[in-house]
Amino acid sequence: MFTQRPNRPFSLDALNRTLLIGGFSASLLARFFADRSLGYYIFLGISTASLIFAAVRLLGGNPQRRAQENLKFLTLVTAVQTFFRNLFKKKASTTIHQKQPKKAKKHPTWAELKQYKYFICPQCTQRLRVPRGKGRLRVTCTRCGNKFETKS
Repeated sequence: MFTQRPNRPFSLDALNRTLLIGGFSASLLARFFADRSLGYYIFLGISTASLIFAAVRLLGGNPQRRAQENLKFLTLVTAVQTFFRNLFKKKASTTIHQKQPKKAKKHPTWAELKQYKYFICPQCTQRLRVPRGKGRLRVTCTRCGNKFETKS
């Protein structure tokens, strides 16, 4: 007999969005090639295949399997993003001098700013303050004991 599928909304997850955008992009790229050239047929085939696959995923059953496919896709995308972030990340300075510590993000009052200079410990991110106008100081972090020099 005919079994009735439960009513559920369409699942337009990240993989389906990527397939749809890729399919429409490939169909637009196919328009740039001369009629009936090899590039035209390649991009038209990619476009057709990705749009059909997206439609099958969108309308097909077994939502657990679609969720697993989406999770695998997101894992792959995250791995690629992490690879490129690490590839293009700024390299640490190899000079002998230590980098200046970051300034604190949260702003104190104007009166405190006139008297003190605020830093963040480069090792443990503890907020530190030193008196202004004392020249170069050797600051010791109160939390981790890290010592670094800075100008006040």
